Parts: sequence; structure tokens; C-alpha cells
Amino acid sequence: TVAFLGKSIIIGPRTDWEPIPGTVYKSGSILYTDAETFLTKGKEQSTYRVLFEPTEKTSYRTYSTTKNYLILSISENILSKLLFYKILDNGTLEYVGGDKEAKIEAHSCSSVDVYEDDRFWFRKSSYTQPSTLYLADLSKIESDLSKIESEGGTCIESCDDFIVEKMRSLPDMYEAAGLTATQKIAISKDGTEVPYFLVAKKDIVLDGNTPTLLYGYGGFQISLGPSYNAMVGKGWLERGGAYVDANIRGGGEFGPAWHKSAIKANKNKSYEDFIAVAEHLIDTNICKPETLAIEGGSNGGLLMGNMYTMRPDLFGAIHCAVPLLDMKRYHTLL
Repeated sequence: TVAFLGKSIIIGPRTDWEPIPGTVYKSGSILYTDAETFLTKGKEQSTYRVLFEPTEKTSYRTYSTTKNYLILSISENILSKLLFYKILDNGTLEYVGGDKEAKIEAHSCSSVDVYEDDRFWFRKSSYTQPSTLYLADLSKIESDLSKIESEGGTCIESCDDFIVEKMRSLPDMYEAAGLTATQKIAISKDGTEVPYFLVAKKDIVLDGNTPTLLYGYGGFQISLGPSYNAMVGKGWLERGGAYVDANIRGGGEFGPAWHKSAIKANKNKSYEDFIAVAEHLIDTNICKPETLAIEGGSNGGLLMGNMYTMRPDLFGAIHCAVPLLDMKRYHTLL
């Protein structure tokens, strides 16, 4: 992907890219370079700066801009994180702060008027908070930085520092008081760490009797993460159940490599990851097979079909929705 930003070009290579012999930038990186040099002299004569480089546990999501700032949204161990950069007169980007800790929430940012000021619309939600819209203002950075530096700090540590006003929110559709969302780690058959999100009562009794609904997908580089689900909240969580999103391989939680590691001949990795999450829930006494239900649709339906044939002993109920089960012939049925 390519986009212009002031005097610069932002470049996001989808595959490893070697614009200059001997210099390779990773797939999923975000680079920027002087636009005039790139357009008139070519990629070989340009000087590239790395705004973001992915790792095994971090990946790029998107970015947005205001008049004077760039807001970079990344995933850090599937948690959300915002980073802020000042757009300098010479086209370079200067880091001025961001979320010190990644958060279990979903968010988006969009400028009010990218040509006029630094206000932006900030929308966030979580497993327990419906989508809420705030007005935020990045021009607060200058005064906030002066205050922080006078107190011995060096940068902004939370995107919430820029919130000016809560504008509106979707209504609460279920009673979320007492619920908490946490991230856990299961170990798959080949030793890979598989994260999952658990939403349950803070004072959950670890006796294996909590009705638990485990959801999975694991395909097409689609990521599972914090979202406000009124049906799950009202029909399951409010009645004392626990809900789990399994971030198995085949999805996009850690970028293209996480997806590609469980396709074709390695598709079984998705299924082994899901089994590992189920076993971890049982081993930690959240539930037991009799109180563990699983759910998935489409590609997740294929996942459910494999769970039914591979480990029927592990689950008390399976919701297999709109599945693609006949993988040898399904393409002829479309």
C-alpha cells in the first residue's frame, strides 16, 4: 500500500521488499520516504525510515492523521495500542508518546478536519463496553508534554490523555457489572503459545462448573478480539456463564505468518490450537467437558466438524454453523 503524507510517501509492503540491493524490509512494515526523491529519482535513490516493523507478537493495523500528527494503531500480543507522531516541517515523523500498556479493547481514530486542526473522533469498545464515541484533540500534546517533562517524564503514556468530551454511546444491552476480560495462554501440541480471551465474573469459582462457551474461527487472516456482543452478554454472561475467544493459527492475530502457519498441509495446527485452549480451560478449572460448549461458523464450522471427529470427549455441546465440511468437493458446490 502507498499513500502521500505531506512531503512524504508512506509505504506498507505486503511481502518482503528490497528497494535497494541488500536492504530488505519485512512484510507488514510501515516505511516512509521523501516523495519528491522517490518520484523523480526512483526507489533505489531514496532513503527510507521505518515507522513500524512487525515482530512475532506485534502487527500493524492502520494509521490516521490530523493536521500536524500521525496516529499509528498496532496490535501487541493481540491487544490494542496507539502511538503518536508529530509531522515535522521536513517531512520526518517524531515520536511524542502513546499507550504505555496495550489494552483489551477495540478502537478507531478519524480526523475531524485533517486540513484545519488536530481534533479527531476516537471510538472504542470492549467485551463489556458498547461502542462509545469521544472527541479528542492532539494539540493538547504540546501543553501536556511541557507538564510531563517538568515532572521528570518524557512522553505521553495514554491515548485517553487527549479525550476532550464523551459524545455518545450505544446503550448497554446487558449487565456487565462484575465482569472482567483477561488474556490467557495455552500451549499447543507443537509448543506454540496460543492466546485466548476469557470474559467471566471477577469472582468466578474455579470448580469446573461454570458453563463456558468457546468460540473459534482460525482462517482467512481474520482476527478475533474485543467486541461488544449483546447476544452473548444477555444470553450467556448475564446468566453466569464464561465466554472465550480462541486466537488460533490461521487467523490474522499476529500478521501474515500466523495465518500462513496453518493453511493447506498445516491446517491441522488450527485444530490443535483450539484443542489446547479447551484443555487449558479444563486444566485451570474454569470448566469441565460437561460444562464446555464450542461454537464456530463457516470456516469455524469446519473447525467444529474437526472437533467433533477428533475430540468428542472434550466437549459437552457443539454448535456447528454453516460449515464447509466436504473439503474435497465444496468448490464444485458453489
